[in-house]
Amino acid sequence: MKSILLFVLAVFFTAGTATAQCLTSLQSVGELPSVFTQSTFTVRKDNTGRPFMYVASKEGGLKIADISNPALPVPIDTIPASAFNGYHVISLTQVDSQLYLALGNIYDTPAQGAALAIIDISNPYNAFITDTWYSPFPIGGCGAVEIEGSYAYLGGMYNGLIILDISDANNVTWKSTYLPSMAYPHGVPPTSNDSVKFNVRGLAVRNDTVFACFDRGGFRVIDVTNKTAPVQIAQFCNPSMVGFATAYNNVVLHEGLAYVAVDYQGFEVLDISNAGAVGLTGSWKGPSWPAPTNNPFIWAAAEGHANELRYDEQQQLVYTATGRGDLLVLDVSDPTQPDSCSFYGGVNNNIGTWGLDFSNDTVYLAYIVTAILFIQLDRH
Repeated sequence: MKSILLFVLAVFFTAGTATAQCLTSLQSVGELPSVFTQSTFTVRKDNTGRPFMYVASKEGGLKIADISNPALPVPIDTIPASAFNGYHVISLTQVDSQLYLALGNIYDTPAQGAALAIIDISNPYNAFITDTWYSPFPIGGCGAVEIEGSYAYLGGMYNGLIILDISDANNVTWKSTYLPSMAYPHGVPPTSNDSVKFNVRGLAVRNDTVFACFDRGGFRVIDVTNKTAPVQIAQFCNPSMVGFATAYNNVVLHEGLAYVAVDYQGFEVLDISNAGAVGLTGSWKGPSWPAPTNNPFIWAAAEGHANELRYDEQQQLVYTATGRGDLLVLDVSDPTQPDSCSFYGGVNNNIGTWGLDFSNDTVYLAYIVTAILFIQLDRH
């Protein structure tokens, strides 16, 4: 079975200390099993303070659980993929009493384009769809969704950034689609096989500026002041990866910095204080993680594949889902020298993460790979 795990973080720090403190304990406190044939991608704790958790369960649709008792999460509602014309639920985000779902299988089989669904969660026990929007693309899927104001921004994978007007939750309308150039950073033109590796994945939006992980195409900054005519204003790729397999996967922002998950190459801190001139502030990669490579077997066997991540402002930590490595905690109190602080799981437990959320000293992990039936974990 596949599962969502909840972890309480035992955070110890000295009163008045301004720097991050490493965690001395990560203890599993709850689990929510899923169906083996239904992957669990993004997981989000309700951000209005209510005791609910929302899961993008790919083939399984949207799942909602009551976590009033974190040790015993209770599934309370499911909106199946069939309610979205069979489109898989890949990611989600919440604004007040609405969930926004990124729909569309990000793998080629079954072929699905990018789509959005808006879900009313005023009563999570009786969630319902207010509207759906489907792109005309026959394939590509949707890796992420972010909201700012009256607009939704979709990571339309190799079809690019999609901007939708959501001012009327019952009538979503398309504004524009923007595909960044594939000329950067590996040269032009990409081969037909390489072109489908340029995917708009993780997104962050601030003040009409989209910070996009463009997968093989590195990190892009896109001005979306004009919703019908987005314009790229900056791009970045670590020079060490030029010419090799590149996978910028996810991003979170804090003040003038972007914290970026770079798959098998670890983690980067980018200076975005001037959005038009992105620069590298710091980076971290596990000592046994491989050097940049074009060998797919080396990439696949890497001990870490960084994906979703969250920033802990109080402790100046970043929590990152790292695939086979489960959970990595990084101390970013000095962003020029990110350092591993703690971890949960490991490469030998035959399970792997994709999604992650953090709220009130609790981490929520979504496992997409399990080689054994789910078991109760009790780590101290």
